[in-house]
Amino acid sequence: MSTMPTPRFSRWLAAWPWLAVVFLVLTGSAAQAQETLGDDNQRGANLSVRGGEGVNSNVEILEAADDAAIKTFRVELAQDLYQERDLMLQGLSAIKNIWFTIPSSWELVDEPEIHTEFSHSAALLEYRSSLTVLVNEQAVGSVNLGADNVEGTELVSRIPLQLLQADSATGGPVRYNDHNQLTFVVNQHYTDDCEDPFDPSLWTRVSRRSYIEFQYRDRQLDPDLSEFPYPIWDPLGYGPLRLTLVQPTAPSPASQDAAGRIAFAFGRLAGWRRVVIEEPVDQVGEATTAALMVGLVDEHPQISHLVNVSDIGDKGLVAVVPHPRDPSIPIMVVTGKTPEALTIATNAAVGHSRKEILAGRRSVLSTVDTALPPPTQQRPLPAYDLRKFDLQQIKFTDTTVRGFYAPEIRIPLRLQGDAVVRPGGGTAKVTYSYSAGLDVRLSTMEVRLNGVPLRSVRLDQMRGEQEAKLTVNLPYEIIEPHSNLDVVFHLFPNDFGPCQRVSDRHLWGTVFERTTVTLPRDHYVDMPDLSKLRYGAFPYDFEDGRSVAIVLPDAPTDVDLSAAMQIAADLGRLTIAEDPQLLVTQSGQETPQSQHILLVRETPHSSYDALQGELVTSGDLERSLNDEGQELLKTRNSAPLSTVEQVLLSDRESTRLVVRAPNSDQLLDLSARLLDGNWVQGLTGNLAVVSDGGEVRPVSVGDKARMGQMSIWSSLRLAFQENLWLFGLLAIVLFIFAAILIRTWAAMRGGSTE
Repeated sequence: MSTMPTPRFSRWLAAWPWLAVVFLVLTGSAAQAQETLGDDNQRGANLSVRGGEGVNSNVEILEAADDAAIKTFRVELAQDLYQERDLMLQGLSAIKNIWFTIPSSWELVDEPEIHTEFSHSAALLEYRSSLTVLVNEQAVGSVNLGADNVEGTELVSRIPLQLLQADSATGGPVRYNDHNQLTFVVNQHYTDDCEDPFDPSLWTRVSRRSYIEFQYRDRQLDPDLSEFPYPIWDPLGYGPLRLTLVQPTAPSPASQDAAGRIAFAFGRLAGWRRVVIEEPVDQVGEATTAALMVGLVDEHPQISHLVNVSDIGDKGLVAVVPHPRDPSIPIMVVTGKTPEALTIATNAAVGHSRKEILAGRRSVLSTVDTALPPPTQQRPLPAYDLRKFDLQQIKFTDTTVRGFYAPEIRIPLRLQGDAVVRPGGGTAKVTYSYSAGLDVRLSTMEVRLNGVPLRSVRLDQMRGEQEAKLTVNLPYEIIEPHSNLDVVFHLFPNDFGPCQRVSDRHLWGTVFERTTVTLPRDHYVDMPDLSKLRYGAFPYDFEDGRSVAIVLPDAPTDVDLSAAMQIAADLGRLTIAEDPQLLVTQSGQETPQSQHILLVRETPHSSYDALQGELVTSGDLERSLNDEGQELLKTRNSAPLSTVEQVLLSDRESTRLVVRAPNSDQLLDLSARLLDGNWVQGLTGNLAVVSDGGEVRPVSVGDKARMGQMSIWSSLRLAFQENLWLFGLLAIVLFIFAAILIRTWAAMRGGSTE
């Protein structure tokens, strides 16, 4: 006998298959979610090395990737293309060329835009005057110059992608990363009648605030050490190389030395674009710039999660891998299980032969000879060891200028900070040529030294000259360690009249690299003197056999090492020594022969303590900055002040530069400023007191002593300058004595005659 279910039970009986399906889906989803969670946690441990963040980290990656899929970057004429002044376009017609690049890591997604901000003379006729913008000699935009755009006007021009120089590599996307030429051309008229081509009202100014705007995506990073230093450093990129040190524990002595040498090498590679060492991080996932992991394997547990180190044994390893959170950011790993292996890896990373021995994402190396760092990027080179040299020796090439308003040809003469030209001065033998078709009555060539005109010569050959020579004396009183020799061509066309169309592009002048300069000089300087840092970081320039030790506190941290790396990178940028002896070490282990730079925070520093008798500053600034009872500086001890102080040791051959800050942030900031060209220009004396806001007060406290050697003639000249009153008194005495002798002689002759 069957029992009929009740209506309520019937409804549940009919619904149970659906409930079962829902139950299976939910349980299956939960199981799948748990399995995915486990995989992601494992993946999170391998990549970000921050346990317990697996799933959330992946979500952040996706969200960050979506937000940053298309990026915008403005290449400014001032900051990125190094235009120190606005572009002045003068005369009836004028042309200015600027070069720009496109970084290798960019994949352009739209046509770039040129935003040209300009102003011009109000006297220009709109229907006859125009500004044209060209890229690679192809016009991309033009505007008439009239009353409605005299000031603060912007011309927006789009660059078709096909106009950009591109790599022709097969099998991959096009890379628009070659050098490209940006050109500004003006035609300017102020009247329909007779006009003077040199009228001062014929001008247009292109602001250095103008920029090129790019929209791009970061390319998928596929690191290959055969392309090193790319992608850590892109020679076609913009701005400084920003590098973050990943250092979870206190750096060992081997790690300190390796990090300093690598930073020095990157400073050489980056050149004028500099290296900026960011605040260090403990975990690689926290880095937002290209990152460096350098040190022993035992110091870096994260290294084994990024790179396979199981097979390296006693060998060194160099690798470049993508960032675990942002695959467009590269991570460089230099490591080994022993200090000797780490040295091998460091030699491979910084040496000249790196392109021959490094390949793929990781390279394991058994032996690498002691390596020289990359060659300097300075152009022209300083003439440190050269008494007589031609411009080719300092990497200055033949240079040509054109037109009525031809700019000066600037030849930088860079000497050591202790260089003093001898009293006879120097000479420059300028080898030059100029075009035919000049007005020989008006055209001249002028030579200046540090803005002072020295000599001018007429360009008096109607057919021009192919190789003319001019000898110019260089007065020793004008020459400084950093001087500029300028050659200026004043070019006027032959038979031009105010009512004729005049072109100036056929007018040119050239200075050849065969030009020679002779500068006999001595090397001596009164130290301590912080102002000498502006001359190639003197005396920390590795010249004349000098070595440099950057001395960290007794128990250095990642902050101390980052500050040392910043200074090492700046030394690499400024010095030209082929084999610099740089040591980054901690207090108590430095070599006594070196020039020392001490990095001091509120932590034990035995080398700094040993200098207390030589230094002016101490922990109590208010009490110490007094000189013979005169108060030089008054401040509370709690004020967050930093100091830079230099002392000359008793041997008069070595110095100590103390970079002292009350906390980590100020130490990093001060190390970034220490060798910055703009900042060091304001340093004088032997002490600089820096406030938390960056204000600098130079103070001269204590006596100076002379280091170096000089010739006999230089010694006499210097003695005469320093004791002028004594020589004046001696001259008076000699004059009186001579007068007495003459009177006596005259009397004797008169007596004998009688």
